[in-house]
Amino acid sequence: MKNILSSRTGSYETLQKLGIKGVEIGPPKPENVDKLKAELSKYDLKALSISGGIDVTDDKGIDDFDTLLNGAVNMGSKIIFVSAKASDKIPREVTFERLRKIGDKAAGHDVTIAIETHPILCHNGDVALQTMEGVNHPNIRLNFDTANIYYYNENIDTVEELKKVAKYVASVHLKDTDGKPKSFNFPPLGEGIVDFPEVFRILNELDFYGPFTFELESTSKDEMAAALEKSVNYLKETGCI
Repeated sequence: MKNILSSRTGSYETLQKLGIKGVEIGPPKPENVDKLKAELSKYDLKALSISGGIDVTDDKGIDDFDTLLNGAVNMGSKIIFVSAKASDKIPREVTFERLRKIGDKAAGHDVTIAIETHPILCHNGDVALQTMEGVNHPNIRLNFDTANIYYYNENIDTVEELKKVAKYVASVHLKDTDGKPKSFNFPPLGEGIVDFPEVFRILNELDFYGPFTFELESTSKDEMAAALEKSVNYLKETGCI
């Protein structure tokens, strides 16, 4: 089975040229859904995931999640990527229960929530594993960010952290890094330290084939196009796609 590529960044023209079939976008307003679907269709693209934030420091966050859920349902997306706002001042079980309630809502529409590699719930393998086991809900899973592991931790390795939680991964953000904590040096794939072939191997062995979503950083449209092309070529050269 082929790995499915998506992207948070880059023009639709660039994604089509590179054979990328998916995008990750924020939830569109209901009145814009048909127009957006038509625009994506022009470039043979589909919104594979909807992105946004959830706030589990308050029960209100459970209701607010409906905006993301409705966006996913309207776009036909089966994954909602979320950055989860939580607090150490709130008992973890309270936080986990709120996530379970959000998971129940998602399950009603056959949608899976993928929590980003961010503090305080999922910033490394050990913490993410505790969160997954604590929430214990089939529709609450992980978005594994290959560079954020290094950004938020010291003396750590993407591959070893992935092994701890691979069975919970529902989506991946493909991003390279120089490996330094709090470093914003995110070069095209293959120019940093992330072992992407091993990342793909581990997940493919668990029958996970995507979406693998590019999350690249650049300052201009031309630089982004070049970074995406370099990254796609690297994945082809290394047998990841």
